[in-house]
Amino acid sequence: MWCCCHPRSIIALSALVFAFSAWTLVTRIAVVTDTDAMIDASLPFRTDYAQFQANYPLLGDTVVVIIEADAPEIARRTAHQLSAALEQDKRYFSSVTAPAILPFFEENGLLLLDYETLTDRLDRLIEAQPLLGPLLRQPSLARFMNSLAEIVEKQDPDTKTEQLAGILTAIEQTGQAVLNVQPGVLSLQNAVLNQRSQDIILLTAQPVLDRSQIEPAAAALAALRAHVDAAERKSAAPVRMSITGKIALNEEELETVSAGAATAGLLSGFLVAVILAYGVRSWRGVAAMLINLVFGLVATGSAALWLFGALNIISVAFAVLFIGLGIDFSIHILLRAQEDSTADANETMLAQALSKAAGTSGIALAICAPTTALAFLSFTPTGYAGLAQLGAIAAIGVFIAMISAVTLLPALLIVLRFQSNTLSRKPWKLSLRAPRMLVFVPMGMALPALYLAAQIGFEADPIALKDPEASSVIAYNRLAARKETSPYAIQLVAAGQQSAQELLQAARQLPSVGQVVWAGSFMPQEQADKLDLIAETYDLLAPDLVSVDARKASDQSAALQALQRLHALTPSDVLAAFIQQPLLISELEERLLETLPDLRTTLRRQLRTTGVERLPPALEALYRGRDGSYRLELFPAQPIADEASLEAFVDAVKAAFPSATGSPVQIIEAGRIVRTSMLQATGIAFVLVVSFLLIVLRSLKQLFFVLVPVVLAGIFTLATSVLAGLSFNFANVIVLPLLIGLGVDAGIHYVKRAFEPGAEQNVGTTGRAVFLSSATTIGSFGTLMVSKHAGTASMGLLLTISLCWLLFTTLVVLPALLEVMDAKGAPSQT
Repeated sequence: MWCCCHPRSIIALSALVFAFSAWTLVTRIAVVTDTDAMIDASLPFRTDYAQFQANYPLLGDTVVVIIEADAPEIARRTAHQLSAALEQDKRYFSSVTAPAILPFFEENGLLLLDYETLTDRLDRLIEAQPLLGPLLRQPSLARFMNSLAEIVEKQDPDTKTEQLAGILTAIEQTGQAVLNVQPGVLSLQNAVLNQRSQDIILLTAQPVLDRSQIEPAAAALAALRAHVDAAERKSAAPVRMSITGKIALNEEELETVSAGAATAGLLSGFLVAVILAYGVRSWRGVAAMLINLVFGLVATGSAALWLFGALNIISVAFAVLFIGLGIDFSIHILLRAQEDSTADANETMLAQALSKAAGTSGIALAICAPTTALAFLSFTPTGYAGLAQLGAIAAIGVFIAMISAVTLLPALLIVLRFQSNTLSRKPWKLSLRAPRMLVFVPMGMALPALYLAAQIGFEADPIALKDPEASSVIAYNRLAARKETSPYAIQLVAAGQQSAQELLQAARQLPSVGQVVWAGSFMPQEQADKLDLIAETYDLLAPDLVSVDARKASDQSAALQALQRLHALTPSDVLAAFIQQPLLISELEERLLETLPDLRTTLRRQLRTTGVERLPPALEALYRGRDGSYRLELFPAQPIADEASLEAFVDAVKAAFPSATGSPVQIIEAGRIVRTSMLQATGIAFVLVVSFLLIVLRSLKQLFFVLVPVVLAGIFTLATSVLAGLSFNFANVIVLPLLIGLGVDAGIHYVKRAFEPGAEQNVGTTGRAVFLSSATTIGSFGTLMVSKHAGTASMGLLLTISLCWLLFTTLVVLPALLEVMDAKGAPSQT
């Protein structure tokens, strides 16, 4: 009443609060994208991982560039160029690591092969000498074609070696690309030596993060993309590069969540306005409620930033949740005031109606606010810190919405000269012609639904919650599909070298472990014998590698004669085409000999190796910790196809090595924490809400009627989720605790009205208010489904399902139950 009598003072004070809150949002907004930070940092598996990251800082916050090309020489060349560019860009990158292109591997690659493979590799090299030797000494198309022709002439005409056949096929493919004006070069490493090296090169960089920005890695990632584009343009042949890694995944997830939240917020506001316009039928009333809603939203966001300093990937959804929940308080106050006012009511009469609404529906709201807040706060005692933050923010928002509904809203209604209307005051009532059926049929359905509900699953891998169309997610999944590049490697740490060797032998015994990599993996075995073999091969090839003519374009007539000679021995439509179009011969020469310098450099380095005494610092830093420990990477024996296979891999390794850590362990252990937190939070919410209701209602009978719709809606929600193939995940586990809070709110309004002296069930504006508040909440929460972030979308979908069931149980089952059990107040006198 005081607010109605001093509306302009209330509005002025609210405007000051709004201005300060808006300033806070603009200047302090920040979002933490690290999903690891959403789990309690004091848990053992989190402290183990934190210690591991402190000892191996190069494995921390990184981006990964995947470099691929049809010619491995082009991929390595591009990797060198990109690595050099990033190392020079100290503004955005603090470190760059690309083990595959380290000089150590380029010089000692042959030594790292097992003895049998090395022998085969050197035999192939010697076998290729009649072709490769002359080409190295005289790099020209004429020499290349003539050497091939000489080899063909010396061979049995009815047989063709696999190596020769492979070379001729590769030449035809490259020539066809020239004729079709398509990119592509000949990989001499693959064609001549048949050396299929790793076709993917991984370059890892640590970006410099700007913590003052809402997207701290945005500038660094933009710089990385610019460097990648430049490297692609400089490449002599097509090269494919994609970016992934923790930082890229988090940054794209933030962009997806932010875009989804913004879209959902706008759509939510629009839907709420439309629903209110239909239910209230007064633009002044709708305007007052929307202004009140915006005030509460901004004030809640400001309070969240002052309390937590930053939001997280889940708590950014508070805005949509607030729109759906905050409007409920205004709806009940306004519609109850409409019921007690008339279309020609003056300011005094409206103030009296608002005051009476606060004394009737306001009492129910005063009970609903704590129950909803308790449901949101139920995650606070659990280990799931990320959702605990969302719960705390939403709880704050609930009380802000409650306070503004009995302060700012009445003041706005007075100033806007709100007038009631006859339509909005009409009783809103569902037909209850068969109340017993409406009670016993849902009760009977609850038993089979409960059986289904028990089968609901849980998705623990955070990658499954991200936008599947995001480039970083696509790249990540491609790595995960290959066991040799799997990001699901488990980490073991050994105090010393002897301990590392013992762990190595034990890990190799596990069937689920396919490969174990540690510092010792890069120390060649049987070096002396291998060096002898390599030296013998070098002696045979040294004249070809040392004496090299500068490459120059072939004489066109000589090249044409060589092509004609080879074509006569091995007829080919492609060769015939170049013979007929001699102007294309120079382009063919460029394509066929592009990778020759790379091959020459590689052979020189590998055949002149002097052995390995110790690892280079760049490689040692990856596998030796700051404390002198040794790191062992355990890769899965098979690609990780789903969460079940990941959990089996982690459990098998953890059973043998309890101290195992790394990303897979974090995923599985965090998933278990979230599952446990969901059950704990649901139990806590139920106990706290029931205890609170017992205190304020002081009636087991009323408590029974309030809880029946909630329990039924919960069972039907879980059963529907199972039938629809939905599962719980890191984002949507808030559904059950929230359902308890929202469910008792609707029930409280109905039950309190039913037990009011002189009231009937489902009469007056209570039914309309419950319907409108439920409809606005569904409309608001449902907009989360438009998000490309799978976690946010699943939260919206599951909340929508739960609220639809709650609407049914509250508006249909509860009134029927009240009718069947004859639970009503004294005869109506209104």
